[in-house]
Parts: sequence; C-alpha cells; structure tokens
Amino acid sequence: MNKTDLVTAAIGLLRSEVSGALATQSVKHLGFPFVSSTPFALDEVGNPVFLLSSLATHTKNLKADPKASLLAAASGKVSDARLTIVGNLELVPAENLDTIRESYLRRHPESAQWVSFGDFNFFRLVPIDLYLVAGFGSMGWINSSEFSESFQKS
Repeated sequence: MNKTDLVTAAIGLLRSEVSGALATQSVKHLGFPFVSSTPFALDEVGNPVFLLSSLATHTKNLKADPKASLLAAASGKVSDARLTIVGNLELVPAENLDTIRESYLRRHPESAQWVSFGDFNFFRLVPIDLYLVAGFGSMGWINSSEFSESFQKS
C-alpha cells in the first residue's frame, strides 16, 4: 500500500467511526496512560473533536498534560483497519465553536442535551503523527500535514 492509499484509508476510517479509545496521561498514576471510550467528530481539517465534561478523568488528565492518542478501529477485530493519532488536545477557540458544535451534533445528535451544560467543552486533538494499520502487511506512518491537506481535498 503506497502513501496515498494509506492516507485515503485513514480518512475513510475516521469518517466512518464515531467513537474511539482516547488515551491521556494519568494524573493519579504518573507515567501511565489512562484510556477511555469517547465519541468524536471531525473538524474542517480532519482533527478529531470531543465534547468533554470537566468532571471526567480524561479531562482532568489533559488539563495537566495535553499529550494524548486516539485509537479509531473499524470493528474492534484485530484483523480490521485501525488508526492511532498522536497529538495534543486543545480547547476549541471561541471563534470556532459554532462550526464545531454543528459538526459534532450532526454526528452525535444525542449530545444536544449536554452541549449547553457549563461543565462541557469542545476539545480537538491536533495531530503530530498518525499510524495506520490497514490490514496484514499494510501499515505506516502518515505525516499530519499531509493528512490534513488530503482531508480538505476529499
């Protein structure tokens, strides 16, 4: 599988999945990852976006250390495609909130009940690097800027 095919497969996987395993750096157990299942949407350049409560453990972790990873897997079977995104979680700036909210609620309409709660905020994972396993023998790293450029064109 060439680089273009890897990027195309990664984009398709992210568009088809609605939740993944979000790993943050544990505050309680320093040096250990904390993983939780978390719904996500995508912003205009393909960055995963999360609606997170300030009461959640993963939110407390990311406020102490923004380094995180997201695993999106096609079905959870080890033989199916899976994508790991390594990056930093950041609060979505106020000027982007309307667009992000609309995109997120389109993908997760059930979240409308929480989106206006004061302790919920939108965060996005800004990728540093992506790693796709598309199947046996088909895997590789994807540059984050190459991914974003391709996402915007697709």
